[in-house]
Amino acid sequence: MNPNIDYIELEDLLNNRVSEETQKTLEQEIATDESFAEEFAFYKDLRKVVEYEGDANLAALIAQTQTKLTAEGFFASATQIATETQAPTTAKVRQLGTRRRYNALAIAASITLAVGIFGWWTVQQQFSSEALAFNNFEPDMQNALRSTEERPRTKIDEGLSAFQEGKYELAIEFFTAAEIQNDSFASTVAYYLGQTYFKKEQYDLAAEQFQIVVRANDIRFKDSAEWYEVLSDLAINKDVTAKVAAIAENENHIFSEQAKTLQNKLNSIWRKIAR
Repeated sequence: MNPNIDYIELEDLLNNRVSEETQKTLEQEIATDESFAEEFAFYKDLRKVVEYEGDANLAALIAQTQTKLTAEGFFASATQIATETQAPTTAKVRQLGTRRRYNALAIAASITLAVGIFGWWTVQQQFSSEALAFNNFEPDMQNALRSTEERPRTKIDEGLSAFQEGKYELAIEFFTAAEIQNDSFASTVAYYLGQTYFKKEQYDLAAEQFQIVVRANDIRFKDSAEWYEVLSDLAINKDVTAKVAAIAENENHIFSEQAKTLQNKLNSIWRKIAR
């Protein structure tokens, strides 16, 4: 949060506690200053988290924190704030008086405390790029076939067995050693290799393999490969907005619903905090 922004005034605006003139000034600034508008939107999201999405006591905790700090003289009371003169605005950045700056910082600190109660670890585990990717990944690996007199085990079978046992490095060795007999076989190998690289958290290599499958237009794996490629790119912090939207809007795509859910998480306030 930006310490040069008067969050007290934003709070008053949201609660209709500002004069008509101040309201017009703030609304004009929000409409013309992109960074200020983004900060305002972020602050509104944080309020929603505190009031509706978090623990029911968080809003009260923030109020209590501010009251206590005021009582201890850390920052100005509401009366002091109302009578304090602000410096002129320059370059569309509000220059706050010393007391008012402390007040704004205290609000930021209080909200940060609220987020801390929710659990920074929890936020990271659920909303970081890698966490979102990994939590949306479900392997699609066939069971290895047993060896028979008519059909001996292949490198693919050995790779599948190694994958199921969590021996991903060994699985990669078997898959890469498989003899490529035709285009269909090549897609199969790439599909399995991509998933194995993903489990090894080598997301860039995984994406390369899924791209091979997508370009081959193999109907057996195309939808899954598209989804896995998105997750691989997301895990390494690439912008996947357009790709996720394309899958979400395609009702015939087998991962359409998962993409819609991912869209919501990518746009959530917790995602902004995690980033």
